[in-house]
Amino acid sequence: MQALTWRIGLLIWISLTTNAWCQQAINVDLGISSMAQGPAAGPPMALDFCGAAGVPGTWHNVTSMPPTGCMGTCYPLGPNVTLTRTSGAGLPANLGTAAPMGCGPPGDFAKLMCDFQDLTLADPMFGTVTYAFDGLSPGRYRVYTYAIHPLNSDVRTTITVCTVDPNGVCVGSTSGVQEVGGPLPMPMNSFMSGITHAEHDIVVAPGPGGITGPLKVTAHGGAVGGVVNGFQIVPRRIYVDAAASGANNGTSWLNAYTDLQCALGEAASMAVPPVDVWVAAGVYHPAPAGGDRAASFELLTNVGIFGGFGGAGSVNFPCGEAQLADRDPPLNVTTLSGDLNNDDGPGFANNGENSFHVVHSAPMTGPTAVLDGFTISAGNANGDPTGGHDGGGGFRQDGGAPTIRNCRFEGNACTGNGGGVFCNSGVLNLAACTI
Repeated sequence: MQALTWRIGLLIWISLTTNAWCQQAINVDLGISSMAQGPAAGPPMALDFCGAAGVPGTWHNVTSMPPTGCMGTCYPLGPNVTLTRTSGAGLPANLGTAAPMGCGPPGDFAKLMCDFQDLTLADPMFGTVTYAFDGLSPGRYRVYTYAIHPLNSDVRTTITVCTVDPNGVCVGSTSGVQEVGGPLPMPMNSFMSGITHAEHDIVVAPGPGGITGPLKVTAHGGAVGGVVNGFQIVPRRIYVDAAASGANNGTSWLNAYTDLQCALGEAASMAVPPVDVWVAAGVYHPAPAGGDRAASFELLTNVGIFGGFGGAGSVNFPCGEAQLADRDPPLNVTTLSGDLNNDDGPGFANNGENSFHVVHSAPMTGPTAVLDGFTISAGNANGDPTGGHDGGGGFRQDGGAPTIRNCRFEGNACTGNGGGVFCNSGVLNLAACTI
């Protein structure tokens, strides 16, 4: 007979702020004067134009003309963030160039890719330009640098990215130096890393007083020249969507991981500074069918796991949600299930192969280990008590102080303590949950 008793030790009900690190997403279209005509004129306008990053938002139109009230080549990009352009030779050049003919159909892709800033005009001697983004909040970012000449496939541009640390040293991206250029990919209006753009992961660290140093993107032209079309700088979240059909690398909703365990494996390697894992509606299992019953979704310090997103299939957000506030957990039910074989029936039938603990927290896990917006179901803690597998079918805590918010525990079982939740030791921060 299944034991359905619950025991929650050291239970604390608290209200916590979200695991949002206030990082900005920046979209920039570099090009000619906003008064220009033709398919390349102006920035992308459609709300569903997300670029290679898969992130929608306002595109800033940065032209060769500095904005009113900003000296030199400084451009405001929103609250506290500015872009400054410098050239190796220090020449105040007009960089704007357009290729309005033969660059594909009019539209937002053409607005981004069919005009550009010419590096040799900026710096005839070296063909090098540095773009410095000041005021970004601390955190991990992915930088997309668009650098393709739409009508000359021989043009190649080398891109490097670094951030200035508190000692004034520019620390390079782990993604290294990347060369971009070649013929526009087909079908038209598509992006390809290494051809249309470079991708760099970078950490912006706080300096004295919490002030971050600038993020610097340096572009260097090749023998035939070099160009830069624009940038996207987005928080380096990890995306998970069971229905995704892209590259399965977690970099956007389109290319989301389909397996939550893959995302947590990556998060474990990049949890400083903190990182968020966003999970779209669907059902996720700790192990495959017939797999290890002892496998669980492990909570990690400095990793926030958030459910309730629509992902690339979102009805209200064409590119998927871009803000934590955009999600809707009641609509986009996101389930962590211990039913490894997908064969459970009424009254806990067929649950003999189910996970002992769907979610687990190990000792030393801190309150920045967050689980928020999930349904946790079908755990079956009927294992050996000496191994700790007889309590906490939905969630078992063995020390630490993780944070569980906005979650529903249902259909979990045990033979010892706590079918839904069992806090064996530590401090459990549980808020707005249903058990």
